[in-house]
Amino acid sequence: MVTLPVLRALAAAGGAVVAAPRARAQLLSHLVPGLDWADLESPALSRLASAPDRADAPWRSALAEAERVVGFAGPSPPWRGAVERLAPRARCHWLELRPPADWPGHVMDWHRRQLEAAGADLAPRSGPVPPVGEGPVTLHPGSGGTFKEWPVARFRALAEGLRRRGLPVEEVVGEAEIERGKAEALTAWAEPVWDPPLPELADRLRACRAFVGNDAGPSHLAAAVGAPTLALFGPTSPTQWRPRGPRVEVIAPETPAEMAWLPVERVLEAVLRMTQGDEGPYIAPEEGHEEQP
Repeated sequence: MVTLPVLRALAAAGGAVVAAPRARAQLLSHLVPGLDWADLESPALSRLASAPDRADAPWRSALAEAERVVGFAGPSPPWRGAVERLAPRARCHWLELRPPADWPGHVMDWHRRQLEAAGADLAPRSGPVPPVGEGPVTLHPGSGGTFKEWPVARFRALAEGLRRRGLPVEEVVGEAEIERGKAEALTAWAEPVWDPPLPELADRLRACRAFVGNDAGPSHLAAAVGAPTLALFGPTSPTQWRPRGPRVEVIAPETPAEMAWLPVERVLEAVLRMTQGDEGPYIAPEEGHEEQP
């Protein structure tokens, strides 16, 4: 999700193809106009690392004509040598995905800085802000790292508090929660949506009236599609990792802390404000937008 600004700029500059595992590639193409996709795990592409001379002819032709290649798998992915040999005309950029410890800004700005330092001209791209949906308040209590998860009991209390005030609630259960065997515990208190295909998840989040989640991919996705997004932080840095979008509010401690620092009442108050429009949420800066007070 944090590659979106670069992909938008590349696609808007004349078209682009994103190669990623199938589900993620389909999602990115769904979100970015003009972006085609390819399954990085298909035989046609996997041979780029293992047997580049036997790579499919269409890919050899596409790479031979490519003007730019941007890699988000670190400076030395296994296919780097093959790609550079098969794409002799292309300017190749192999990005460090995570910023260094002393980087003062957002991870998205770190990607852009690396590309601009290499001579890439990536003008910020932002489209019209979509209307707020009329669907339920969507909760995602999971994360790729359990240390970033707000306690499940507090998500349950939040759902109950929202329902008492007449707001419909649904919960999204993702791949990580299912693999860790946590799904049953998480779905005992809300209407579960079980690991939907990522493009379908994007459309669901676009239609919701508000989204609440941890520092995790679905929070970034909700922000990217324009949903009013409340992202809950504790041990990780919102300066580097906050979701970016037109309607984003972050709740974070003054200094890093375990997720138990955050009371239910504070989250409930923020969600009610977002859904009732009393003051409107804090809007995070997006590329090309000014910081709002």
